[in-house]
Parts: sequence; C-alpha cells; structure tokens
Amino acid sequence: MSLERLGITQIGTDRTRHLGRAGGRVPGELCGHCGDGVAAVLPDGGVRPCVMSRWMAAGNVREQPLAEILNGERMRELIESIPMAAANPCAPDKTGCKPKGDGGDCQPAEKPACKPKYK
Repeated sequence: MSLERLGITQIGTDRTRHLGRAGGRVPGELCGHCGDGVAAVLPDGGVRPCVMSRWMAAGNVREQPLAEILNGERMRELIESIPMAAANPCAPDKTGCKPKGDGGDCQPAEKPACKPKYK
C-alpha cells in the first residue's frame, strides 16, 4: 500500500547513505553534525554521537553517568572523526543536519516536526 493511500500528505526524502548493516562504517556518510549538541541513547544504554552512528560507541549509561560520557575523551575522539558539514553560503552558521528543529532528519528533510501528516 502506498503512503498516500495510508493518508500521509507530506512525504520527505533524503539521499541514500551508505550506513547500517548493508553499508560500511564511514564517518563521511554522516550529516556532519553528529555529537554537536545531540547524542543517541540506545535501548541497551549505549551512547552514540547520533542515531545514524550506531557503530560509534562512546559509553553506556548503565555503566557511567550520561554527562560523563558526553564530556569524555571517547566521545570527543568520535566527534573529531566525523567530517564537518560543508558551510552553505546561503544560510546561517548551522547547516546540514538540524536535529533540534525537525526531529533528527538531515537535509533535505529540514521540515517542522510531527511528520508525517495524516489526512
């Protein structure tokens, strides 16, 4: 069944990223802002720089406090291994992934949260 037939009125897309089980572990495939004021805490307590960097283990909240992990040496090393997003000359400082504004999507899905919308 198509998304439209399910009543979804706004459908966003993003480029295919070579991440996950079928892809590799290439930091350059991330949006360039992982760990920049955000982190992902997985169901098992694992902490990652972002939801798309699941192979980048910074620590586990079951073993140490979250603040300690986020401010730790391992998290710093992981963040430094991620290439920064290229600046967009037509936009303010923050470009690329805008997790604080749209629920974590990366370009071009920079739309308000609460997607998808239903009829």
